[in-house]
Amino acid sequence: EGCPGVFDFGRWPTGDAGAEPIAAAFRSAGFDALARPDIDQWKRGKLVSNLPGALQAAGVPHDAAQAEALIAEGARVLEAAGLPFISGQALEARAASVRHAPIDGARRPGGSLWQSRRRGLPTEAAWLNGYVVRLGARVGVPTPLNQAAVEALSPAAGASPLPASPRR
Repeated sequence: EGCPGVFDFGRWPTGDAGAEPIAAAFRSAGFDALARPDIDQWKRGKLVSNLPGALQAAGVPHDAAQAEALIAEGARVLEAAGLPFISGQALEARAASVRHAPIDGARRPGGSLWQSRRRGLPTEAAWLNGYVVRLGARVGVPTPLNQAAVEALSPAAGASPLPASPRR
């Protein structure tokens, strides 16, 4: 319903003029699209907001407080590393134009990590949550929650095998 999707474009680590024509093309197709000079901060904000997806994909019963704890752990790591990121509230506001509508009367059953797992495909948890774990180790911030999420979705735990390299 409404806007079919939100896309923010930029060249890492800082945006460039080449992103605007791409954003304009998406806008002409009905999407909410912006060229951003600070795309790295938006990507990091999206990363942090996606961390709880591993809980859902692993089938771990959890509540909002547990999801928030996973997000807070990721935020502490990025802050300790001196890597700014956009807040979850800003991301929600940015995506407010997108509405999920039922398909054939059914609501969306889960996020992208859950959908990958349901299809028997690898999830991105090793790169999303795993990035937080690896960065946390480098900056001296413990990451037990994200580590547990990675382990819950590892092939040893019966999860789908991971691809050889992350998708970009």
